[in-house]
Formats: sequence, C-alpha cells, structure tokens
Amino acid sequence: MKRTVQFLTAIAMICIAVSSLFAGGRQSGGTAVEVSFALRKHPEDILDTSLPYWKFLEDKLKIKLNLIPLPEEGWPEKRNVLLASGETYDLISTERSIANLYGDQGIFDDVGPLIERYASSDSKLRDLLDVAGTYNMRDDDNRLFGIPRWYEFYTLEDRGIIYRKDILDSLGLKEPVTMDEWYETFKAVKAKYPDMIPLTCNVFQAYAGDVFLPYWDMEDISGGWGFIGSRRSEGQIVYLPATDNYRQMLEYWAKLYREGLLDQEYVTITYDQWMERLSNGRVFANLSSGYRADWSTQIAKEAGNNFAYTLATPPLNSAGKRELYRNLSPWLEDLMTSVFSSSKHKAEAMKLIDYFYTTEGSKQNAYGVEGLTYTVKDGVWVKNWPSVEFNGQRFKIGFGQHLPHLTTLADEGDFDSSAPNQQKTLDVYKPLSVAIPLIKISSAADDALRDIRANLGTYRDTLFNEVILGRRTTGNWSAIVGDMERLGSKQAAELIQQAYNEYATATKR
Repeated sequence: MKRTVQFLTAIAMICIAVSSLFAGGRQSGGTAVEVSFALRKHPEDILDTSLPYWKFLEDKLKIKLNLIPLPEEGWPEKRNVLLASGETYDLISTERSIANLYGDQGIFDDVGPLIERYASSDSKLRDLLDVAGTYNMRDDDNRLFGIPRWYEFYTLEDRGIIYRKDILDSLGLKEPVTMDEWYETFKAVKAKYPDMIPLTCNVFQAYAGDVFLPYWDMEDISGGWGFIGSRRSEGQIVYLPATDNYRQMLEYWAKLYREGLLDQEYVTITYDQWMERLSNGRVFANLSSGYRADWSTQIAKEAGNNFAYTLATPPLNSAGKRELYRNLSPWLEDLMTSVFSSSKHKAEAMKLIDYFYTTEGSKQNAYGVEGLTYTVKDGVWVKNWPSVEFNGQRFKIGFGQHLPHLTTLADEGDFDSSAPNQQKTLDVYKPLSVAIPLIKISSAADDALRDIRANLGTYRDTLFNEVILGRRTTGNWSAIVGDMERLGSKQAAELIQQAYNEYATATKR
C-alpha cells in the first residue's frame, strides 16, 4: 500500500511539473501573467489591446498585455518623469544614454544574462552578445542596459531624391547623374510647369544638411555630436560644417532657393501641407526615401491621381564617386527597450521581446493580422497599405506596425519587396553603402562636449538657414570658420578623434 501511495505521489508530481512546463506565461491559477510595457507611441499606432493584433499576440504568447503609452510628442520628458517617480513596470522604451544612466543606478538589468537565459535559438537577440557589434551602445564596463531595435536596412542609406518620372519624360530628359544636372532639371521643370514646385521636403534641414553630405564627399560619423566627419583613408576627424565641401553644399541649396526651385516655404511647411503637395501633383521632386516614394504614390492614388514617384539612383558626388555612408551596425541605439530590475515577470517580458527578434515575430509585427492588414498571394505576404478598415474606422498602415521600435529583420519587417522603390533600395542603394565606425563617447568626454555641442549646433543650424534664405553669404568663409573654432569646433574634433582611436584599437580596425 505504501509503495502504491509513493507511486501515485510521484505520478502527481510529474503531472504538476509537466503542467508547469507547458503553462508558458500563465500563473498557477491558469490566469495569463500580465506584462506591463511603458512604450513610445507612434502617432499612427492604436494601443487598444482589444484590437485584433494585440489579441493575436496575447493568444500566441499566452500573456496579458498592459500597455502604457508614452505619446510621441514629448515622449522623452514623459518617460523621464515616470522614471524619476520611482514607478516601475516590466519594460520601458529608452535609448542608450537613458538606459545606461538608470542601468548604472540599478534600475535596469544588464540584458546580456537575460538574453543568454531566455532568448530562443533563432533569435537575433543572441547577436547582441557580440560586444564588438554593439560597442557604441554599451557603458564603460561593456554592459548593455537596453535591447536596441534591429533594422538591417539601417546599414544602408536609402534616402535620396524621389521624383515624378512622367514629368521628366514630358521634358524629354533622362534621370540626372550629378547634383549639377539635377539643378538644370529643376530649372527645366520650373520653365515648363511654372505652378509646380520643383523640389520640396518637410524636414529639409535634416535631409539637405545631413543625408546629402555624401553627395559633397563628406562622411558623418558623429551620431548626435555635431556633424564630426572622418576621412576613412586617413582616420582624421574634422568638423564638417567648417570644411569647404560644406560651404559648397550650402551655396548649392541657396541657389535653388534664390531661383525659386526649392519650396519657398521649406522652413514652415507642415506635415499635412507636405502630404497635400505630394498627393495633388504640385511637386516634381522630394528629398525622401524608397519607402516614402511608394507611400507617396499610394496617397496620390487615394486622392484620385494616377502618377508615381521614383527613387533616383544616387548621383555622383563631388569626387566623382557614388558612396552612401551608413552605420556599420543594424542595431539602433535611439530606440531601445529596457527591463526593470524590479520586474517579477522577466521570463514573460523577455518572451514578448524575443518573439519580435525571430523571423516569424518580426514579420508578424510588420504585417499585422492576415485578412486585415495583409493578404497572402501565391505565398507572398502583401500589405493592404497605406490604410485599412476595421469596425468602420480607417487606420493608417501603422495599425499593422504596432512596435516599430523593436525589430524589422532583413526582407521582412517594414521592407516590402512588392514595392518597387523599396526593391531598388536593395538592388541599387545597398551595394553603395559604406560602413562607418561605431564610436562611443566616454562620460567625461560627453560632459566636455555638452556645451560645445549645444553652441555649435545652434550656430550651424542658424548658418544653414540664413545662407539658404539669402540673409547671409559665404563670401568670408574664413570668418565663419573662425566663429566655429571660437565655439569649440577644434576641441570637439579632438575629443571625437580620441573616441575614434579607442574604437579602432578595441575593434582592431
């Protein structure tokens, strides 16, 4: 009898163990474990967990989601107030500087041990264990306090000029090969279509003053440190706005504005005004990206217009080369997810994060719900974009991309191979992308750079617009360079040079 009882007890214990093993994210009572996530909310995201996508996630992962949205406008401040209050969740949207700051205080976990313990075998999270690949995101002790967004297409630059090929054809012209040829094309457009805006952009300074640096043979490796450049062949750090190449670039944009070829409202244009220009045919070209080219074509069709935008092949730069400089790493430090050290549900929280770093989860995150935000045609997933309808409401495509700050794996994610200009990103832009170093700034150097960066940034931004708007000339360029030097441009370059040298030594480059 005693042996029978022992046998039955053993069987019961095994059953309990098996039940626990397959319970996933459920508590002992059968209730799904709640994972709380204070996350950055994109304006187009709908963080209502009753909607199909969120229900899919909960059922798939056997968890209960509690989403605390941090609105896009002013989200860093709202996040910082939340952290300062001492209130904690399981997960929160961060970026490198904040993750390291609070991680060093013990508020966030080093994600390395969590990845080793919880990441699935096919998860991209395991790539984060490679210190060299995330060198610029780690603290001085090589700890990583946040899981950065994986975005393979961040390793190439897909932004450039998008234009209407039908207008170019009507002029009997071919796609320009140099920026000077683009200037001549803009003049031809203005001559034949006087009511059309030859070139526009809703974030002109970000594109013309940053993205287009390679077209004047300049390489920005600074991240947020004020356009510190590097000549890769020499390893020499310089402050780009103080170079003659930068002066030539300013004079080019100023000429376009002066001759009415650049949108005369580029400084004040709103997002809605920009969309209206693109959709109603008032614009020939826009500084944008392959994704935006396809998106612009779609919104034009929704407005009843039948024309398409094309992503131009990158023009030859001032050195006669085609090169696009982009980050060596596909990990984005500006959008990370940190795990609270106080979390009691780290296994479930990591299960949620890990899912998005698998091929299946990444694709699902980008495409949403089958039959609603995407359909499958001949085995190919096709987005129902740019908008879908659900319960009588129209949602923009963001409805199917609820967590864009997590991951978009290669050929999955928000890349849509059925869209022609995004395909051009792979076929044309990727081979031209040249890796730039993953330098990081020490805390001491960052403190020294803080005021310099702020003062130089204000000077650079003011100079950029004043020259383009015709309120200042570049005639006495040496005086302008002198102003920058007095504001600390040489000191900043020396600090970045030290960081670059440390990077080269640490990675043996």
